[in-house]
Amino acid sequence: MFKIFKSLFAIIAVGAIAISSTGAYFTKEVTLPSAAAITAGSISINIGANDQNEVPFKMDNWMPGQTQEVVFNVNNTSTVPVTLSGLVNGKWDNGLDEYVSVTEAEYWDGTAWQKLATTGHGTFTYANRNDASGVLLAVPANDHVSLRMTALFSTDATDLYQGRTYSADLVVTASQVK
Repeated sequence: MFKIFKSLFAIIAVGAIAISSTGAYFTKEVTLPSAAAITAGSISINIGANDQNEVPFKMDNWMPGQTQEVVFNVNNTSTVPVTLSGLVNGKWDNGLDEYVSVTEAEYWDGTAWQKLATTGHGTFTYANRNDASGVLLAVPANDHVSLRMTALFSTDATDLYQGRTYSADLVVTASQVK
């Protein structure tokens, strides 16, 4: 009886070893080849002139009450679509920053100029809002948008501004579309 028990124990032990080692035959580890890659997107824009005007612009003999339109392209050389925000920051050569304001910012939709949201002196946003067609305002990758800003020389300007020069910087910031 002891021999039968011993033989039965040996068969069970051999079976358990066979079953546990067989499981290893059904396990597989795979490594992706080195050619597999994920590339992050990039954001890059530049500002250029279009056929209507130059950036920067120059206007001589600007009189109080006159406006000046500045038309420029923002080229999206990114790999992703972007939204834009911008700021015009300027001063007179006598150090004063009064009497010039951006009264309007617009974008060209292919057929007409459309108003952009403005949030104060010389700022605009081309982002996260739908135009009349219901399309999200974003500049597609490798495309551009034409923008137009209107600057006004206030009628309240005094004689201190006669013969003076107003210089302005245009700063445009791009953000990826989420």
